[in-house]
Amino acid sequence: MKDFSKQIEAISQRLDQLESLSAEMLDRENTAVFIVDMIGGFAKKGALYSPRTEKLIPKIASFAGRCKEKGIEVITFADSHPSDSPEFEGYPPHCLEGSEESAVVKELSGYPLFHKNSTNAIFAPGFLDWLSEKEGKQQFVVTGVCTDICIYQFAVALKCWFNQKNRKTDIIVPLSMVDTFELGIHSAELFNLIFWNSMLDNGVNLVKDIQ
Repeated sequence: MKDFSKQIEAISQRLDQLESLSAEMLDRENTAVFIVDMIGGFAKKGALYSPRTEKLIPKIASFAGRCKEKGIEVITFADSHPSDSPEFEGYPPHCLEGSEESAVVKELSGYPLFHKNSTNAIFAPGFLDWLSEKEGKQQFVVTGVCTDICIYQFAVALKCWFNQKNRKTDIIVPLSMVDTFELGIHSAELFNLIFWNSMLDNGVNLVKDIQ
């Protein structure tokens, strides 16, 4: 089997060159912040619980609080599945609608919320209608989990949706506020590297942190 160590090293070096962004660069009228799947079923308990997700809560909560103080819109998304969700063919049952698992963690509750029955938040009912009404916004910050599934799909889909409409936008993903899970052959560090790199290749703006 081919040795990919040099490629992994090259990706790591590419990511090491990323810079942090000052929160002062986020304009109230121009920016929206998205928080994806920081919910009980991923951050507190359940079949898809990950301690890595739980560790993100303070960082994202602090950032969201600062954005709220500045008047920046903060939007949350939550997995909320019916019991016969087709997604359960690929994942164990999780985050059933109306359950504690589908509720946003208390540290991040109170923001506008879209429920989703898909790994890609762009398909959450009503979201594209909301997005279509935000013609003045050009910066969109994506935070939450999981880097290689929901975050990747959402960030790239947002970029593609705006490209299709010929709108120049900045889809920002701060590495300090996204993560994935560690399980078996699914190495969190490896999958973070690969999918962060792919986001860069797809025009997503990765930053180390937003300070």
